[in-house]
Amino acid sequence: PFRSPACASAVAPITADAARVGFTLGTLAIPVYSTADGSAITSLEQLIAMQATGCMRFRAAVATLDQAHGVTHILDLGPGGGRTGSGVGGSAQFTADIKEGAGIRVLLARVTTPDVVVESTPHIGGLNELFSGEMVFGPNWAVAHAPTLVKRASDGKMVLNTRFTEVVGKPPCIMSGMTPTTSTNGFELVAACGNGGYHGELAGGGLPLPDYARQTVNKLVEMQEPGVGITLNMLYLNAYLWGFQWPLVQDMAKSGTPFESITVAAGVPTPEVAAELMEAVRSVGLQYVAFKPGSISSIYDTIDVANENPDITIMLQWTGGRGGGHHSFEDMHEPILETYGAIRRCPNIVLLCGSGFGDAEASWPYLDGSWAEAFGRPRMPMDCILMGSRWMTCKEAATAYEVKKLICAAPGVKSESEWEESYEGDA
Repeated sequence: PFRSPACASAVAPITADAARVGFTLGTLAIPVYSTADGSAITSLEQLIAMQATGCMRFRAAVATLDQAHGVTHILDLGPGGGRTGSGVGGSAQFTADIKEGAGIRVLLARVTTPDVVVESTPHIGGLNELFSGEMVFGPNWAVAHAPTLVKRASDGKMVLNTRFTEVVGKPPCIMSGMTPTTSTNGFELVAACGNGGYHGELAGGGLPLPDYARQTVNKLVEMQEPGVGITLNMLYLNAYLWGFQWPLVQDMAKSGTPFESITVAAGVPTPEVAAELMEAVRSVGLQYVAFKPGSISSIYDTIDVANENPDITIMLQWTGGRGGGHHSFEDMHEPILETYGAIRRCPNIVLLCGSGFGDAEASWPYLDGSWAEAFGRPRMPMDCILMGSRWMTCKEAATAYEVKKLICAAPGVKSESEWEESYEGDA
Protein backbone atom coordinates (compact mmCIF):
# COMPACT_ATOMS: atom_id res chain seq x y z
CA PRO A 1 0.00 0.00 0.00
CA PHE A 2 1.00 3.59 -0.68
CA ARG A 3 0.71 6.32 1.97
CA SER A 4 -0.51 3.85 4.55
CA PRO A 5 0.37 3.21 8.23
CA ALA A 6 1.23 -0.33 7.10
CA CYS A 7 4.41 1.15 5.57
CA ALA A 8 5.66 2.60 8.84
CA SER A 9 8.27 -0.12 9.34
CA ALA A 10 9.82 0.70 5.96
CA VAL A 11 10.72 4.29 6.83
CA ALA A 12 13.86 3.47 8.84
CA PRO A 13 15.50 1.05 6.34
CA ILE A 14 14.72 3.33 3.38
CA THR A 15 16.23 6.27 5.28
CA ALA A 16 19.33 4.21 6.03
CA ASP A 17 19.69 3.16 2.38
CA ALA A 18 19.39 6.78 1.25
CA ALA A 19 22.08 7.83 3.69
CA ARG A 20 24.30 4.98 2.58
CA VAL A 21 24.28 6.18 -1.06
CA GLY A 22 24.80 9.78 0.01
CA PHE A 23 21.34 11.14 -0.75
CA THR A 24 20.55 14.15 1.45
CA LEU A 25 18.14 17.07 1.28
CA GLY A 26 21.14 19.31 0.87
CA THR A 27 21.49 18.03 -2.68
CA LEU A 28 18.03 19.26 -3.70
CA ALA A 29 18.03 22.39 -5.86
CA ILE A 30 14.29 22.93 -5.45
CA PRO A 31 12.51 23.01 -2.05
CA VAL A 32 10.13 20.15 -1.26
CA TYR A 33 6.90 20.78 0.62
CA SER A 34 4.60 18.50 2.57
CA THR A 35 1.58 17.09 0.75
CA ALA A 36 -0.30 17.22 4.05
CA ASP A 37 -0.09 20.91 4.94
CA GLY A 38 2.34 22.65 2.57
CA SER A 39 5.08 23.08 5.17
CA ALA A 40 8.73 22.76 4.15
CA ILE A 41 10.33 19.32 4.42
CA THR A 42 13.49 19.74 6.54
CA SER A 43 14.80 16.20 6.96
CA LEU A 44 15.29 13.12 4.83
CA GLU A 45 13.34 10.97 7.27
CA GLN A 46 10.44 13.42 7.14
CA LEU A 47 10.42 13.21 3.34
CA ILE A 48 10.42 9.42 3.29
CA ALA A 49 7.78 9.18 6.02
CA MET A 50 5.54 11.56 4.04
CA GLN A 51 5.81 9.39 0.94
CA ALA A 52 5.33 6.12 2.81
CA THR A 53 2.70 6.89 5.42
CA GLY A 54 1.58 10.51 5.10
CA CYS A 55 -1.92 11.62 4.11
CA MET A 56 -2.58 13.63 0.99
CA ARG A 57 -4.43 16.86 1.81
CA PHE A 58 -3.93 18.59 -1.47
CA ARG A 59 -5.99 21.73 -0.90
CA ALA A 60 -4.01 22.47 2.29
CA ALA A 61 -0.75 21.61 0.56
CA VAL A 62 -1.21 24.23 -2.16
CA ALA A 63 -2.92 26.84 0.04
CA THR A 64 0.13 29.14 0.19
CA LEU A 65 0.90 28.89 -3.52
CA ASP A 66 -0.29 32.33 -4.60
CA GLN A 67 1.01 35.71 -5.73
CA ALA A 68 1.17 36.93 -2.13
CA HIS A 69 3.90 34.31 -1.57
CA GLY A 70 5.71 35.09 -4.82
CA VAL A 71 4.19 32.27 -6.88
CA THR A 72 2.62 32.94 -10.27
CA HIS A 73 2.92 29.58 -12.08
CA ILE A 74 2.78 25.89 -11.14
CA LEU A 75 4.65 23.48 -13.41
CA ASP A 76 3.07 20.03 -13.69
CA LEU A 77 5.72 17.44 -14.54
CA GLY A 78 3.26 14.56 -14.83
CA PRO A 79 1.41 13.19 -17.85
CA GLY A 80 -1.32 15.79 -17.42
CA GLY A 81 -4.14 13.67 -18.80
CA GLY A 82 -4.81 12.73 -22.39
CA ARG A 83 -4.98 14.73 -25.61
CA THR A 84 -8.66 14.07 -26.13
CA GLY A 85 -11.78 16.15 -26.19
CA SER A 86 -12.41 15.25 -22.55
CA GLY A 87 -9.96 17.94 -21.43
CA VAL A 88 -6.59 18.04 -19.71
CA GLY A 89 -7.48 15.98 -16.65
CA GLY A 90 -4.99 14.69 -14.08
CA SER A 91 -3.44 16.67 -11.27
CA ALA A 92 -3.08 19.72 -13.50
CA GLN A 93 -6.84 20.06 -13.78
CA PHE A 94 -7.71 19.80 -10.12
CA THR A 95 -4.74 21.98 -9.16
CA ALA A 96 -5.97 24.63 -11.58
CA ASP A 97 -9.51 24.33 -10.24
CA ILE A 98 -8.31 24.79 -6.65
CA LYS A 99 -6.04 27.74 -7.45
CA GLU A 100 -8.26 29.51 -9.97
CA GLY A 101 -8.68 33.11 -8.93
CA ALA A 102 -5.45 33.26 -6.90
CA GLY A 103 -3.37 34.64 -9.77
CA ILE A 104 -1.90 31.21 -10.51
CA ARG A 105 -1.54 29.56 -13.91
CA VAL A 106 -0.79 25.83 -14.19
CA LEU A 107 1.61 24.82 -16.97
CA LEU A 108 1.99 21.29 -18.36
CA ALA A 109 5.64 20.42 -18.84
CA ARG A 110 4.79 17.84 -21.50
CA VAL A 111 3.24 20.49 -23.75
CA THR A 112 6.08 22.21 -25.58
CA THR A 113 4.10 23.34 -28.64
CA PRO A 114 0.58 24.83 -28.97
CA ASP A 115 -1.98 22.19 -28.00
CA VAL A 116 -5.66 22.41 -28.94
CA VAL A 117 -6.91 20.68 -25.77
CA VAL A 118 -4.77 22.81 -23.48
CA GLU A 119 -5.66 26.05 -25.26
CA SER A 120 -9.37 25.24 -24.84
CA THR A 121 -8.98 24.61 -21.10
CA PRO A 122 -9.33 27.71 -18.91
CA HIS A 123 -6.40 28.71 -16.67
CA ILE A 124 -4.09 25.89 -17.92
CA GLY A 125 -1.21 26.31 -20.35
CA GLY A 126 1.86 24.55 -21.68
CA LEU A 127 5.57 24.85 -21.13
CA ASN A 128 5.78 26.60 -24.47
CA GLU A 129 4.33 29.72 -22.82
CA LEU A 130 7.55 30.19 -20.87
CA PHE A 131 9.50 30.57 -24.09
CA SER A 132 6.95 32.54 -26.12
CA GLY A 133 8.05 35.93 -24.87
CA GLU A 134 4.48 36.73 -23.74
CA MET A 135 3.81 35.32 -20.29
CA VAL A 136 0.18 34.52 -19.47
CA PHE A 137 -0.92 34.91 -15.86
CA GLY A 138 -3.91 33.40 -14.09
CA PRO A 139 -6.83 35.59 -13.00
CA ASN A 140 -6.56 37.25 -9.61
CA TRP A 141 -10.14 37.78 -8.47
CA ALA A 142 -9.14 39.81 -5.41
CA VAL A 143 -7.53 42.37 -7.71
CA ALA A 144 -9.79 42.18 -10.76
CA HIS A 145 -13.14 42.34 -8.97
CA ALA A 146 -12.47 44.04 -5.63
CA PRO A 147 -14.24 47.34 -4.93
CA THR A 148 -12.18 50.50 -5.25
CA LEU A 149 -12.56 54.13 -4.26
CA VAL A 150 -12.94 56.68 -7.05
CA LYS A 151 -13.56 60.41 -7.11
CA ARG A 152 -16.90 61.26 -8.65
CA ALA A 153 -16.46 63.86 -11.36
CA SER A 154 -19.76 65.67 -10.66
CA ASP A 155 -19.01 66.64 -7.06
CA GLY A 156 -15.50 65.39 -6.23
CA LYS A 157 -16.85 62.97 -3.61
CA MET A 158 -15.04 59.66 -3.01
CA VAL A 159 -17.43 56.78 -3.74
CA LEU A 160 -17.25 52.98 -3.86
CA ASN A 161 -16.72 51.62 -7.35
CA THR A 162 -17.54 48.10 -8.57
CA ARG A 163 -18.55 46.50 -11.84
CA PHE A 164 -22.17 47.23 -10.85
CA THR A 165 -21.56 50.94 -10.33
CA GLU A 166 -19.75 51.13 -13.66
CA VAL A 167 -22.78 49.65 -15.45
CA VAL A 168 -25.65 51.21 -13.51
CA GLY A 169 -24.05 54.36 -12.13
CA LYS A 170 -25.47 53.79 -8.64
CA PRO A 171 -24.11 52.49 -5.30
CA PRO A 172 -23.56 48.69 -5.08
CA CYS A 173 -26.58 48.01 -2.89
CA ILE A 174 -30.00 47.50 -4.43
CA MET A 175 -33.56 47.06 -3.21
CA SER A 176 -34.82 43.80 -4.64
CA GLY A 177 -38.39 43.33 -5.76
CA MET A 178 -40.73 42.27 -2.93
CA THR A 179 -44.46 41.62 -3.04
CA PRO A 180 -46.25 43.55 -1.62
CA THR A 181 -43.54 45.88 -0.21
CA THR A 182 -42.36 47.20 -3.57
CA SER A 183 -45.49 46.32 -5.48
CA THR A 184 -49.16 46.79 -4.56
CA ASN A 185 -48.58 49.65 -2.11
CA GLY A 186 -44.90 50.06 -2.74
CA PHE A 187 -44.40 52.48 -5.59
CA GLU A 188 -43.73 55.30 -3.08
CA LEU A 189 -40.85 53.27 -1.63
CA VAL A 190 -39.50 52.45 -5.09
CA ALA A 191 -39.68 56.12 -6.07
CA ALA A 192 -37.90 57.20 -2.88
CA CYS A 193 -35.19 54.62 -3.54
CA GLY A 194 -34.62 55.84 -7.09
CA ASN A 195 -34.77 59.51 -6.16
CA GLY A 196 -32.23 58.81 -3.42
CA GLY A 197 -29.77 57.58 -6.01
CA TYR A 198 -30.19 53.83 -5.47
CA HIS A 199 -31.47 51.05 -7.69
CA GLY A 200 -34.82 49.57 -6.71
CA GLU A 201 -37.16 47.07 -8.35
CA LEU A 202 -40.89 47.36 -8.78
CA ALA A 203 -42.29 43.90 -8.01
CA GLY A 204 -44.71 42.50 -10.57
CA GLY A 205 -46.03 39.84 -8.21
CA GLY A 206 -48.58 42.26 -6.79
CA LEU A 207 -49.72 43.67 -10.13
CA PRO A 208 -52.28 41.04 -11.19
CA LEU A 209 -54.16 42.97 -13.89
CA PRO A 210 -52.86 44.73 -17.04
CA ASP A 211 -54.62 48.05 -16.39
CA TYR A 212 -53.57 48.06 -12.73
CA ALA A 213 -49.98 47.31 -13.67
CA ARG A 214 -49.95 50.14 -16.22
CA GLN A 215 -51.47 52.58 -13.71
CA THR A 216 -48.87 51.63 -11.07
CA VAL A 217 -45.99 52.15 -13.48
CA ASN A 218 -47.41 55.54 -14.51
CA LYS A 219 -47.75 56.58 -10.85
CA LEU A 220 -44.14 55.56 -10.28
CA VAL A 221 -43.00 57.65 -13.25
CA GLU A 222 -44.87 60.67 -11.84
CA MET A 223 -43.19 60.31 -8.44
CA GLN A 224 -39.69 59.76 -9.78
CA GLU A 225 -37.34 62.55 -10.74
CA PRO A 226 -36.51 62.95 -14.45
CA GLY A 227 -33.77 60.57 -15.52
CA VAL A 228 -34.58 57.87 -12.96
CA GLY A 229 -35.30 54.57 -14.71
CA ILE A 230 -37.65 51.70 -13.88
CA THR A 231 -36.91 48.03 -13.34
CA LEU A 232 -39.81 45.59 -13.21
CA ASN A 233 -39.23 42.29 -11.40
CA MET A 234 -41.43 39.66 -13.10
CA LEU A 235 -42.15 36.07 -12.13
CA TYR A 236 -41.25 33.92 -15.13
CA LEU A 237 -42.72 30.87 -13.41
CA ASN A 238 -46.16 32.52 -13.31
CA ALA A 239 -47.32 32.09 -16.89
CA TYR A 240 -50.30 34.40 -16.42
CA LEU A 241 -48.36 37.35 -15.00
CA TRP A 242 -45.43 36.93 -17.39
CA GLY A 243 -47.86 36.57 -20.28
CA PHE A 244 -49.12 40.15 -19.99
CA GLN A 245 -46.42 41.97 -17.99
CA TRP A 246 -43.52 41.44 -20.41
CA PRO A 247 -45.58 42.54 -23.45
CA LEU A 248 -46.75 45.52 -21.35
CA VAL A 249 -43.15 46.51 -20.59
CA GLN A 250 -42.29 46.36 -24.29
CA ASP A 251 -45.32 48.43 -25.26
CA MET A 252 -44.74 51.10 -22.60
CA ALA A 253 -40.99 51.26 -23.30
CA LYS A 254 -41.63 51.88 -26.98
CA SER A 255 -44.04 54.65 -25.97
CA GLY A 256 -41.39 56.42 -23.90
CA THR A 257 -41.80 55.01 -20.38
CA PRO A 258 -38.26 55.02 -18.87
CA PHE A 259 -37.74 51.28 -18.38
CA GLU A 260 -34.03 50.66 -17.97
CA SER A 261 -34.16 46.93 -17.20
CA ILE A 262 -36.20 43.92 -16.17
CA THR A 263 -35.55 41.15 -13.64
CA VAL A 264 -36.56 37.62 -14.62
CA ALA A 265 -37.33 35.91 -11.31
CA ALA A 266 -38.55 32.43 -10.43
CA GLY A 267 -36.94 30.51 -13.25
CA VAL A 268 -34.47 30.90 -16.11
CA PRO A 269 -35.94 30.59 -19.62
CA THR A 270 -34.97 27.79 -21.98
CA PRO A 271 -32.38 28.70 -24.65
CA GLU A 272 -35.10 29.15 -27.28
CA VAL A 273 -37.22 31.43 -25.10
CA ALA A 274 -34.13 33.28 -23.87
CA ALA A 275 -33.13 34.01 -27.47
CA GLU A 276 -36.55 35.56 -28.14
CA LEU A 277 -36.36 37.50 -24.86
CA MET A 278 -32.96 38.96 -25.68
CA GLU A 279 -34.05 40.00 -29.14
CA ALA A 280 -37.01 41.84 -27.61
CA VAL A 281 -34.68 43.46 -25.05
CA ARG A 282 -32.58 44.84 -27.89
CA SER A 283 -35.63 46.10 -29.75
CA VAL A 284 -36.90 48.21 -26.82
CA GLY A 285 -33.45 49.41 -25.75
CA LEU A 286 -33.20 48.03 -22.20
CA GLN A 287 -29.77 48.60 -20.67
CA TYR A 288 -29.45 45.20 -19.00
CA VAL A 289 -31.40 42.12 -17.86
CA ALA A 290 -31.30 40.45 -14.45
CA PHE A 291 -31.85 36.77 -13.76
CA LYS A 292 -32.46 35.21 -10.37
CA PRO A 293 -31.31 31.55 -10.56
CA GLY A 294 -32.11 29.26 -7.64
CA SER A 295 -29.66 26.38 -8.12
CA ILE A 296 -26.27 25.48 -9.55
CA SER A 297 -27.83 24.24 -12.78
CA SER A 298 -29.81 27.45 -13.26
CA ILE A 299 -26.68 29.51 -12.59
CA TYR A 300 -25.06 27.67 -15.50
CA ASP A 301 -28.22 28.30 -17.55
CA THR A 302 -27.80 32.02 -16.86
CA ILE A 303 -24.14 31.83 -17.90
CA ASP A 304 -25.24 30.17 -21.16
CA VAL A 305 -27.65 33.05 -21.82
CA ALA A 306 -24.85 35.54 -21.20
CA ASN A 307 -22.44 33.71 -23.49
CA GLU A 308 -25.02 33.65 -26.26
CA ASN A 309 -25.63 37.39 -25.89
CA PRO A 310 -22.26 39.05 -25.28
CA ASP A 311 -23.64 42.46 -26.25
CA ILE A 312 -26.12 42.51 -23.34
CA THR A 313 -25.14 42.99 -19.70
CA ILE A 314 -26.59 40.25 -17.50
CA MET A 315 -27.19 40.83 -13.80
CA LEU A 316 -26.97 37.50 -11.98
CA GLN A 317 -28.79 37.85 -8.65
CA TRP A 318 -28.00 35.05 -6.21
CA THR A 319 -29.66 34.70 -2.81
CA GLY A 320 -29.85 31.00 -2.04
CA GLY A 321 -32.28 29.74 0.57
CA ARG A 322 -31.34 32.24 3.24
CA GLY A 323 -32.93 35.15 1.38
CA GLY A 324 -36.44 34.21 2.49
CA GLY A 325 -36.39 30.71 1.02
CA HIS A 326 -38.85 31.48 -1.77
CA HIS A 327 -36.28 31.74 -4.58
CA SER A 328 -34.12 28.76 -3.64
CA PHE A 329 -33.58 25.99 -1.12
CA GLU A 330 -29.82 25.95 -1.71
CA ASP A 331 -27.17 27.13 0.71
CA MET A 332 -25.87 30.62 -0.04
CA HIS A 333 -22.19 29.65 -0.33
CA GLU A 334 -21.77 26.23 -1.94
CA PRO A 335 -23.28 27.04 -5.37
CA ILE A 336 -21.20 30.21 -5.70
CA LEU A 337 -18.03 28.43 -4.60
CA GLU A 338 -18.61 25.96 -7.45
CA THR A 339 -19.65 28.43 -10.15
CA TYR A 340 -17.73 31.64 -9.35
CA GLY A 341 -14.92 30.88 -11.81
CA ALA A 342 -17.36 30.19 -14.65
CA ILE A 343 -19.26 33.38 -13.83
CA ARG A 344 -16.10 35.50 -13.89
CA ARG A 345 -15.02 34.01 -17.21
CA CYS A 346 -18.10 35.67 -18.69
CA PRO A 347 -17.27 39.39 -18.95
CA ASN A 348 -20.85 40.60 -19.47
CA ILE A 349 -22.14 39.16 -16.16
CA VAL A 350 -22.48 41.42 -13.11
CA LEU A 351 -22.74 39.35 -9.91
CA LEU A 352 -25.10 40.36 -7.11
CA CYS A 353 -25.80 38.46 -3.90
CA GLY A 354 -28.23 38.69 -1.04
CA SER A 355 -28.65 36.47 1.98
CA GLY A 356 -30.42 38.17 4.83
CA PHE A 357 -27.85 40.97 5.09
CA GLY A 358 -28.68 43.41 7.83
CA ASP A 359 -25.74 45.75 8.19
CA ALA A 360 -22.49 46.92 6.64
CA GLU A 361 -20.35 44.65 8.83
CA ALA A 362 -22.06 41.53 7.49
CA SER A 363 -22.22 42.81 3.91
CA TRP A 364 -18.67 44.05 3.37
CA PRO A 365 -16.99 40.58 3.33
CA TYR A 366 -19.07 39.79 0.24
CA LEU A 367 -18.07 42.97 -1.55
CA ASP A 368 -14.36 42.49 -0.86
CA GLY A 369 -14.60 38.70 -1.31
CA SER A 370 -13.05 37.71 2.01
CA TRP A 371 -16.05 35.49 2.83
CA ALA A 372 -14.58 32.76 0.59
CA GLU A 373 -11.34 32.53 2.57
CA ALA A 374 -13.19 30.71 5.34
CA PHE A 375 -13.67 27.87 2.82
CA GLY A 376 -10.00 27.77 1.85
CA ARG A 377 -10.63 29.56 -1.44
CA PRO A 378 -9.29 32.78 -2.98
CA ARG A 379 -11.29 35.93 -2.40
CA MET A 380 -14.50 36.03 -4.41
CA PRO A 381 -15.79 39.62 -4.51
CA MET A 382 -19.39 40.35 -5.44
CA ASP A 383 -20.28 43.37 -7.55
CA CYS A 384 -23.31 44.37 -5.52
CA ILE A 385 -25.36 43.52 -2.44
CA LEU A 386 -29.13 43.15 -2.64
CA MET A 387 -31.37 43.58 0.38
CA GLY A 388 -35.04 43.05 1.06
CA SER A 389 -36.09 43.07 4.71
CA ARG A 390 -33.98 46.10 5.61
CA TRP A 391 -35.76 48.19 3.00
CA MET A 392 -39.07 47.22 4.61
CA THR A 393 -38.12 49.35 7.62
CA CYS A 394 -37.85 52.57 5.61
CA LYS A 395 -40.15 55.48 6.34
CA GLU A 396 -41.73 55.23 2.88
CA ALA A 397 -42.45 51.48 3.21
CA ALA A 398 -46.07 50.51 3.85
CA THR A 399 -44.90 47.86 6.32
CA ALA A 400 -46.75 47.96 9.65
CA TYR A 401 -44.80 49.86 12.29
CA GLU A 402 -44.74 46.89 14.68
CA VAL A 403 -43.29 44.71 11.92
CA LYS A 404 -40.61 47.32 11.24
CA LYS A 405 -39.62 47.21 14.91
CA LEU A 406 -39.43 43.40 14.84
CA ILE A 407 -37.17 43.46 11.78
CA CYS A 408 -34.83 45.97 13.39
CA ALA A 409 -34.71 43.97 16.62
CA ALA A 410 -34.03 40.60 14.94
CA PRO A 411 -30.60 39.40 16.19
CA GLY A 412 -29.82 37.22 13.18
CA VAL A 413 -28.61 33.63 13.11
CA LYS A 414 -25.73 32.93 15.49
CA SER A 415 -24.42 29.99 13.48
CA GLU A 416 -24.74 30.14 9.69
CA SER A 417 -24.82 26.34 9.56
CA GLU A 418 -28.22 26.41 11.31
CA TRP A 419 -30.03 28.59 8.77
CA GLU A 420 -32.15 25.70 7.45
CA GLU A 421 -33.86 25.38 10.84
CA SER A 422 -35.73 28.58 9.97
CA TYR A 423 -37.96 26.60 7.59
CA GLU A 424 -39.73 24.96 10.54
CA GLY A 425 -38.96 27.24 13.46
CA ASP A 426 -36.47 29.74 14.84
CA ALA A 427 -32.84 29.40 13.80
